[in-house]
Amino acid sequence: MPLLFMRQSHIFFACIAFLYGAWLGTPIAAQSVYDLQWIMPQADCMENQFCATLQIKSANDDAMALGAYTIFIHYNTASINSPTYTAVHFSDNETCSPFGTSPYATAIFGADILTGEGNITALMNFPNMGCPLINTTEWTTMGVLCFDIINPHIDTNLLFDTDLTLVNLNSNLPQHIGGSFSNLSFLPLCETLDTDADGLTDIDEINLSTNYNVPDTDGDGLSDGIESDQTFTNPLAMDSNGNGNMDNLDDNDTDGLNNIDEINYNTNPITLTPTAIRYRTAPKLIWVSIPIIPLLMPTT
Repeated sequence: MPLLFMRQSHIFFACIAFLYGAWLGTPIAAQSVYDLQWIMPQADCMENQFCATLQIKSANDDAMALGAYTIFIHYNTASINSPTYTAVHFSDNETCSPFGTSPYATAIFGADILTGEGNITALMNFPNMGCPLINTTEWTTMGVLCFDIINPHIDTNLLFDTDLTLVNLNSNLPQHIGGSFSNLSFLPLCETLDTDADGLTDIDEINLSTNYNVPDTDGDGLSDGIESDQTFTNPLAMDSNGNGNMDNLDDNDTDGLNNIDEINYNTNPITLTPTAIRYRTAPKLIWVSIPIIPLLMPTT
């Protein structure tokens, strides 16, 4: 009976494979090389959350289908932690099967929040003949992994563990061959984050090599944001033009007001304007003390 059962099972799965392959109309490679990548890193300021999308693609000329899989990852706990995974494909939510049942069980994610090691795993309900089919021209999204942001100024270092990652054949036998694994190096900075409130976002400051924790990196009396956007002086040099004056005391537009005065008066420090001239030439009121001389009246 056991032998008969095994023969019947093989015949049953062979029939499923034949019908499934006929339905797809696409040949599926028995063994293939696959690539993995992290893409679309995003930092959400409102939710204090960082997310990245996991994708897979066939590296061979033939289309391929996945069996059970375990994707091992590692991340930097000093930057991000408390991960959660939302499956998009290759889980129990697949609807592409002609039998109305997903070939996959629920994709499960687990992680050690102390070491930053984790894995995404899904088992099989029955052999997968291409639900979904993976090809060489387009990446297929497996899911989205999100984290709480611990320190946005530290790299996430979201990595694949190539030694432990395993992707079975569509018949659920070991195994497809790992190809190119693209890790993610990313600072989870929100686009609007301005730590030192100097008018430049932290991303801008990193690009300019200024200090996002210090409003005036070079200590010349002008904030990094003012130097970058208004005076157009070097935020990394106290004396940008080398004339012996600090940038805040220079008069870039030669209108008689130095740069810091123009900033305080809300005038343009690089253009001679009537407003600046008015401030320069406005008369000053001088209070003068005049002694009181008593008036002598003539006597009669």
